[in-house]
Order: sequence, then C-alpha cells, then structure tokens
Amino acid sequence: MIGPVKAATSLVLALVLSAALAACTGPAASSSTAAASPAPAGDRLDGTAWALVSMGDQPALTDAKPTLAFAAGTASGSSGCNTFNGPYRVRGPSLALGPLASTRKACPNALMAFEHAYLAALGGVTTWAVPQDVPMGTQLTLSGTGPKLVFTKPAGG
Repeated sequence: MIGPVKAATSLVLALVLSAALAACTGPAASSSTAAASPAPAGDRLDGTAWALVSMGDQPALTDAKPTLAFAAGTASGSSGCNTFNGPYRVRGPSLALGPLASTRKACPNALMAFEHAYLAALGGVTTWAVPQDVPMGTQLTLSGTGPKLVFTKPAGG
C-alpha cells in the first residue's frame, strides 16, 4: 500500500506531466510557430518601423504616438494607448495585416476612439506604397477599405 504523502506526490507529478504534454501539443504551440515564421523573400517591409502622421484627412494625435513595425512576418506597434501585434503578408503591392491582437488598457475616451479607428483602418489595409515624390524609405502609405494611413520614419529611426 502507498502512503498518503507518496500518493499525493505521484498525483501532483502526473498532473504536471499532463499539463506539460498538453502545452506541447495544443493549438497554442502551432499558432506561436506561425507568428514567428520568417518574412518571405522580397518582403521590403521586413525590418522597418514607422510613426503615423495622418489617418485619412486627419493628423495623428500627437499625444498618442501611434507606430507600426514589421519584423519576421509580424506587424506590431502602439495604437496610442495599447500595443498590438499580429501576422502580416506582403505580395507585391498587396498587404494584409492580422488578425491583430491588442492589449486592453483603458484610456481617456478621445484616445480610445482614435485607437479604435486606427486598429480598424489597419485591419482594412490591402495595399502599401512608398510615394515617388519623397526620399526613398522615408514615407509609407497604406490604403484599403478604411482611411489612408501615412507614416514616416520615427525620429532616430
């Protein structure tokens, strides 16, 4: 007969091993692998970082400092109050962002409204361009179903 301490220890060990095996084989393991995949060859956005200048015909909120960066198949940045990240796909001038995940910190109403509009605009992006009339690599324009987003290289970037 097994003593109560030995039985409890065996039960705890079995639970820990079961949890470890489930973590290795569950859906979370496969989704984290997809997010960490390298950017496809020819992805000119990979390794770039941008600061939002305008959304549609409105300038970006100066106190919000929204950003967008591209690295190894993941888009990430600040939406003014919260941070976001998610996969992106580039094929020529086409760009698809998301789905984007975001933190959920509460901020003043005006900032939250701006953030909601910015994340919605990012979700609707279908194309990207570097305008011909600006120095190469200093401005990025994203267009799609929502307002046009114009970015510049951040200070010091």
